[in-house]
Amino acid sequence: MTHPRDESAAPSRRSVLRAAGGAASGLGLAGLATPAAATATQSDDAPDGWSVPVPRNVRVVTRNLGLGARLYGFVDTDSLQVEPAQVYERYQQVRASAPGERMRAIAAGLAAELPAVVGLQEVARIRRGPNDYTGGSEPNAEREVYDFLELLTDGLEAELERYDFDVGYEVAVVSGNLDEEFPAEGPDGERFDVRLTDRDVVLVRDDLTVRSTDDGDYGLNVSAVLEDGTRVSVTRGYALATVELEGARFSFVTTHLAVASRIVREAQAVQLAGLIERRDGPVVLAGDLNTTPEGDRSSAYERLVESGLRDTWAALRDEPGPTCCQGELLRNNRSRLRSRVDHVMTAGPVVPLAARRTDTDPGDRIEVDTPDGPVRLWSSDHAGVVADVRVEPRTREFVPLLQGLLFG
Repeated sequence: MTHPRDESAAPSRRSVLRAAGGAASGLGLAGLATPAAATATQSDDAPDGWSVPVPRNVRVVTRNLGLGARLYGFVDTDSLQVEPAQVYERYQQVRASAPGERMRAIAAGLAAELPAVVGLQEVARIRRGPNDYTGGSEPNAEREVYDFLELLTDGLEAELERYDFDVGYEVAVVSGNLDEEFPAEGPDGERFDVRLTDRDVVLVRDDLTVRSTDDGDYGLNVSAVLEDGTRVSVTRGYALATVELEGARFSFVTTHLAVASRIVREAQAVQLAGLIERRDGPVVLAGDLNTTPEGDRSSAYERLVESGLRDTWAALRDEPGPTCCQGELLRNNRSRLRSRVDHVMTAGPVVPLAARRTDTDPGDRIEVDTPDGPVRLWSSDHAGVVADVRVEPRTREFVPLLQGLLFG
C-alpha cells in the first residue's frame, strides 16, 4: 500500500513521522507533534560519534470491526440443530449492516490517527456457495461476498491517497480463527451455503520494520456437537508481530478472547499471559479481551494483571470508558456502550502516555442508503481504543555496561 512520490517536492509523511518519534498527536492530520518524550538519537553521555537509541513514542489502536450480526448466530443454536432459516437471517443482517461503508469509515478514522500498529478483531470473510452442506464436511464455499480485510485496507489506501504523503500500512500477520459453513434457506425457498471465516489481524505502518511474526490458536475453545454429529468450534487465537522503530523494538499482540464461556476465556487468558511472559523486551497487547476490570467477567482480566500486564486505560483515566456494545443491527440512536472489554495492556519497559476511545458519540455514525431509505449506523458495535505509549529500546540497558567496558 506504499506509493512512490517525488521526494524532492516536499517532506514525506514517513520522514515527519520518524522525526516525531512514531506517534502522531491528538491533532490528527493537522499536526504531528508527539506527547512529551525524548526523540533524539544522540545521547548526552555517549562518546562522540556514537548514536544511542532512545525511547520512542508509539501510537497503537485496537478495533473490533463488528460482523454486523451476532457472531455465534452462524455457528450455534440452543437446540444443537442446523437451522437454515436462522443462518439466512444472520446472513441478511450482515448485508444490511453495510460492511463496505462501515469499513471505509473505520479506515478514515485510522488514517486520521496514523497509528504505528493496529490490532483488528472480527475481520470477517463471508462467502457463499452451492447448497451441498453435509454435517462435518470441509467448508468449500468460495464466492466472495464480503472480505472485511480487503474492504478496510482498500479504504485505508484511498484515505491516505487524499494526502500528499508517502506512508502506507502492511498486513503483518493474520490469525485464522473460526472457519465454518452452514446451509441457509430463505422464506422464498432459496437455498445456498454460507461460509464465515473469522480472523485477527495486525497492521503495521510501513516506516516501521517487522522483525518477526507469530500466530496460533488457543488450546481450549468453545465448541459443541450438533445433532447431526458436526462439531462446531468457535476457535480463537492470537496474532503477534515484533516491530522496530529506529532501535526501539517491541512485540505487539492482538487477540479476541472467548465470549460465551468464562472458563474458556480464563484459560485463554492464562495461555496468552504465558506467551507474553516469554517475550523478550517491551510488549503491547491490544484487543477485544471480553473481560472487564470488575464484575462477573473479571476473572480473565485478573489473570492477565496477575501475570504482570498493565492496563493503560486504568493507569491514565479514572472514568469507566466502556467499549461494548452497540445494538446488534447497529441502528440504535443512543450509545449502548456499557462494558470496557477492549484493552491496551503492556508489559516490560513501556510507559503509558495517553488513552482515549473513538466512535462513541451518536454524531460519529455513518449514513447509508437502504431499500427503506437512508439510515444511520455505527461503524462497529465496539468503540475503538487509541493509546500512546513510550517504548524503551532493547539496547538501552546495555549501553552503560558497554561504555564501562570500553571506557572504564
